[in-house]
Amino acid sequence: MKKQLIVDLIKYHSEKDERSFKRTANEIASEFDREGFRDLAVYVASLIAEGGVFVPQEAELKLHYLTQLSQATSPLYFPSALEDEIAGVVNAASKDRNLNKFLFLGAPGSGKTESIIQIARFLDRKVLSVNLSMLIDSKLGESAKNIELLFREIKMVPASRYVVLFDEIDAIVLDRINSNDLREMGRVTTAFLKELDSLGTGILLFATSNLKTAFDRALLRRFDAVVDFDCYSREDLITIAKEVYKDVLKDYPYTKSDLKILSKIFDSAPSLPYPGEIKQIIRRSIAFSAESNGSEHLRRLFVALLGKEALSDVAKLARMGFTNREVTVLTGISKSSASRLLNGGNKDA
Repeated sequence: MKKQLIVDLIKYHSEKDERSFKRTANEIASEFDREGFRDLAVYVASLIAEGGVFVPQEAELKLHYLTQLSQATSPLYFPSALEDEIAGVVNAASKDRNLNKFLFLGAPGSGKTESIIQIARFLDRKVLSVNLSMLIDSKLGESAKNIELLFREIKMVPASRYVVLFDEIDAIVLDRINSNDLREMGRVTTAFLKELDSLGTGILLFATSNLKTAFDRALLRRFDAVVDFDCYSREDLITIAKEVYKDVLKDYPYTKSDLKILSKIFDSAPSLPYPGEIKQIIRRSIAFSAESNGSEHLRRLFVALLGKEALSDVAKLARMGFTNREVTVLTGISKSSASRLLNGGNKDA
């Protein structure tokens, strides 16, 4: 048993900090359980249990609606505005400020789910994702019952070790007024709101959605903060592409790095995808390239963002700002051929 836990317990009791007192008592119960004193652990937990937040031994958790996600293994890159929002969420969650329900809105690939996985890593917790497909039942009223069972399961999770994620929550909760199936979706939404209200502040809950207008306003009011991920500028996306490129190249030592060409490719693209897709395009372009050709990935990247037709027009490449050397790298033709096609109009830098 950690002595600090006992000290903290007495401290919170003397300060009449009931919430911190109960949290620390639950940690003590968990310690007893890990040390094999199961009866004592259950007894302590029963004295201060708050909606069943303690469960002996993680291995004994019988999860039906929740699945543990893999932990984060690679960095995420955000514009400064979004970094501030994520940092704020981490601060609120880590310092026990009674904010525990967060909704992340944004287009696919904008980093919503990955951000939550990273937040969990910062907080030294694991992510339990709700299996939304298991909640909706064709039988009348069964979906609402499943919602109740789900939250019963959530309340059994050790709050200090996990965060709960409703990924694409719009699959189960929509505007009760505008829904085409008013009765069933209304039951589901009402059941969800009721259970969300019954959830204590100990459980850290996140939800994500690609939609911004389909939510019941009553649901939006239940979240302590809503973070908008649709805030990337073109400059943000190009900066992120460079960072992702440098990170991915670490796994491919035979690939030649060329940030200059990469930047021009992204500068020339008529539109840029969000970070999730940027990462996929860069990784795929590099992985599909032959080891014998360290620059092939740049051609593949160009085609993915601008198309094959643009690559076949040397004059157009020059107008985009590519030098003779860069045209050679992208097209595979010789530098002299590129110069001849351009009538000497584009001197190599």
